[in-house]
Parts: sequence; structure tokens; C-alpha cells
Amino acid sequence: MKSTDNIPVLRHLWKQCFEADNAFLDLFFNKGFSQCSTFCLEEGHDTVSALSVFPVEYRGHKGGYIYGVCTAPEHRGHSYALRLLRDVERHCCDKMQMEFFILRPASESLFGYYRKAGYTLDIYRNQVAYSLPSIPLPVAAKPLTGKELYELRRSCYYDNGIFEWSPDACDYILDYIRYCHGYAVRVEDNSEYFLGYTDAEHPDTVICEEAGPVKSQIPSPILLSMVKNLYPSADRILLGVPSRHASQSFMLCKTEATFINPHSIFDFTME
Repeated sequence: MKSTDNIPVLRHLWKQCFEADNAFLDLFFNKGFSQCSTFCLEEGHDTVSALSVFPVEYRGHKGGYIYGVCTAPEHRGHSYALRLLRDVERHCCDKMQMEFFILRPASESLFGYYRKAGYTLDIYRNQVAYSLPSIPLPVAAKPLTGKELYELRRSCYYDNGIFEWSPDACDYILDYIRYCHGYAVRVEDNSEYFLGYTDAEHPDTVICEEAGPVKSQIPSPILLSMVKNLYPSADRILLGVPSRHASQSFMLCKTEATFINPHSIFDFTME
């Protein structure tokens, strides 16, 4: 394992492994790459596997979000990714004092793969559909900045167990929402905010990656009106709601023995 900044090699590896267009690759390597630490595994002269770690925090505890785990197609079947993952976890614990790691499997089949690597804490969510008003309230919205998103998330959800991105990582998240042709906005003179985009297969449905504050897991009339104003032709919003009970396994978590509360709810914004 070694830390790497060889963008051309990593970009080629991502192109082989992910369904990522050039616009997304440009977004990550021009903006997101500087917000994380990236590691690779080499065999001979070949980079066979790579992954990145975004630093996150949970109530003062340092952790890492594992992102972009990939192995070159011609080198699969040798457990290179799991070997790299173990080495990276050890490095991040020893050198960065990280106490937990979170990842979001790209497909249902990968949940079992990562559970074998010790990611045995399921993080659940429910996706609940809410109807949008046919005649929305007039709501003035303005674009979010990364600093505002960081501060709003902390004020709305810190006590509920949401993990925190850095302000710079929040900037990258907002760029990702825009890449999805979505909106990242807040209500003027209000703490309510919304990040989301339309469902590519169902244009009448808005997928809400994150909104706040959502009390009692129900969006407010102001929030629903703001979304309707942004998407006049949409009929409903699909809101991901964190849950403590078995519902939809959303992400997986692995904790160190020093981590105090391994069963709290986490939430996430970015694919």
C-alpha cells in the first residue's frame, strides 16, 4: 500500500471500473481528490487496486468515509481490494487517529463482501414518498455554499447523530448535486435547506439526498413548497429518512474498540 497522487493512472483505473463519464471524473479529480487521501496497491509495475478516504467526524470522533474502492478488471479474484482496505484502515487508525469507517456499497451484492471485511454495523434508512402541493407557498430560496451547508447540518442534526463533512468537502458535495442537474438551496432567513435532483427514470419524482431540519421525519410545508417551486412539473418527493430499525440497508460501518457509541444513526449525502 502507498499514498498516491498519480491522477492519470487513477483516472484510467476509475474509467475501467465505474460507469463514470468524463464530467464526473473531472469533478472528482479536479475538486474531490484534494479533499481526501488516496491509496493504491501495486503488483510489479501495475496499480491493481485503489481507494480514497474522506475525513469525517462524529461528535468529536475522527472517522473515514471509504470511497471509490476499485480493482483493475484483469487483476480481480486475488482479494487485492480487501488487502488494501485492511492496510488503509490500519494506517488511518495509527497515523490519523480514526476510530470508525463508513462505506456505501455500490450494489446489493457488495454488502456481503464488505461484511466479511468487518463492516458488520448496518446503517438503515427508509425512503418515504411525500406529495408535493399543487399550489405551493411562495418561498424565496437561495443557493447554498459549502460553509452554510456545514453550519446548517451541524445546527440541525448534530444532536441526532449525523456525521460531519468538512466545509471544503461540503463544497464538493454541492458540486456533485449540480453535476446531477439538481439544486442545493436554503430558504432565505430560515434554517431549512434542500439538496436533490429529479429521478432520471421518473421525472415527476424528486430524489432528496438531504433536507433539514426534518422534524418527526416529516418535511415541513415550507420545504415541500420550495421543492415544488424548483420543480413545477414534479408530483412527489422521495425523502431518505435515517432509521434505527431494519429497513433498507444503506451503508455499513466498522468501529474501533475506542469508539463510544457504535449504534448511533449516521446520514450521508453523496453517492
